[in-house]
This record gives sequence, structure tokens and C-alpha cells, in this order.
Amino acid sequence: MSRQQKSWKWSSKGVYVNPWEYTTPYTQSYDSSLNWVYSLAKCLCMSILFIIFAPLFLIVAFVQKIKKDNEI
Repeated sequence: MSRQQKSWKWSSKGVYVNPWEYTTPYTQSYDSSLNWVYSLAKCLCMSILFIIFAPLFLIVAFVQKIKKDNEI
């Protein structure tokens, strides 16, 4: 694109435009057709993480409680 520019302003019938200017303030956007896929994948990942790690935290808490009760 920079090779096409020869020291003049980009214009279209008197309207000057910057070809490198962003048309949206957001850096990443998801198309509405893929929004449900992203939402589903995010929910599935969080559910899987919760299913895997929640029992581990409960087991650790239970073992610590048993150790504390045995010391007394």
C-alpha cells in the first residue's frame, strides 16, 4: 500500500481519507455469526475447569481439616 502512495493525499472526489485509519475503536471483534460459538466455547472451558479443580480444592481442605483434628 505504501508503494502506491506518491506524496499526495488519498482522496475520493474531494474527500480526503487516511487509508491506515481504523474504522472501529476495538482491536478485536467477533462476527455475530461466530459470537455464539465463542460464548459456547468459553462456557464449556470454564465448566470443565470447575469440574476438574473443584474436587481437588475440596480434597485439600478435607485433608487439612483431618490433619488439624489429629494434632489436637
